[in-house]
Amino acid sequence: MSYRKVRLLDVARLAGVSEASASAVLNEKHEGTIRVGKQTKENVQAAARQLGYVPNQAARNLRQEGGGLIAVFTYEPAFPSKPTAEFHGFFSGIEQEAAKRGFDLLVINDRRRAASSRITLAGGGIMIGINRDDKDIRSLIRREFPLVFVGRREIAGAKTHWVTFDYDGVIQSIFSRIPRTVPGILFLASANDQSEPTKDKEESVTRHAQEKGFPLCRIPFEGPLTPQAEELVQNGWYVLLDRLWMADPVAPFYRKEGIDPFGFILEDNWMELPLAWPHWSNEREALGSLAVTHLSDLIAGREPEQDRLIPLKIETANSRP
Repeated sequence: MSYRKVRLLDVARLAGVSEASASAVLNEKHEGTIRVGKQTKENVQAAARQLGYVPNQAARNLRQEGGGLIAVFTYEPAFPSKPTAEFHGFFSGIEQEAAKRGFDLLVINDRRRAASSRITLAGGGIMIGINRDDKDIRSLIRREFPLVFVGRREIAGAKTHWVTFDYDGVIQSIFSRIPRTVPGILFLASANDQSEPTKDKEESVTRHAQEKGFPLCRIPFEGPLTPQAEELVQNGWYVLLDRLWMADPVAPFYRKEGIDPFGFILEDNWMELPLAWPHWSNEREALGSLAVTHLSDLIAGREPEQDRLIPLKIETANSRP
């Protein structure tokens, strides 16, 4: 599916004005022979933002060149800049694969205006991060702008393209290693995270616990351990930490009790910390690379052929609590 070019006429129709008036506003020529009122100007500018209209010819030429330019954007507070930043691995994989395929990158660093005319300079886009503006994204998808999410994303009323990690595969491997004598599974879940990856992990944990016959206790976690969680740990329950950051607030309890962690962190060690917990491998570069591969197919008008899942491997602890 190719990206449909937004025309000046489309902006004019949406704003309810003539094409000449829309041109006067967007090309800032309303001081000449064509004059427009304040409300008309605001209506035209709002329509242009909604449709992602690019008024200057150079920008249009960039976009029409096809897949030579792809946009990378996020609604998170800052773009990754350090090797230990959460999104750095994704961006590194995107950059490497884009270079292999001859793409240049357009980095959109204003998360408030992802669907503005700037992103439509590119032939397609890749979104990183869980925070998002669904209305903004629907606008891009409605205009058939090729878009791939790093991580599963579902948006009501829109078909989304995404790549993600094979959470279920690695969680199945984790459960296969848990001794059958374990009294139960304690799942310390992110208290306020309702993102699709968190839901995917929790669904997989719940299903595999049921299949193995393990009692499952889910406790929303903000740190430190609750008395209930402490009791379950003391009774030998296997502990699953939803996120990497949880290892730090639970560490004092393990040190006080003089016991080693018995469980698993359901995330990679992207911060490169000394960890007393096993975790899964950091495959963020591979996922970023796969996002570019999928986007390349979409830009060319093809449905992506490759699997959208990146497998994960189990890695052991590298320190004591």
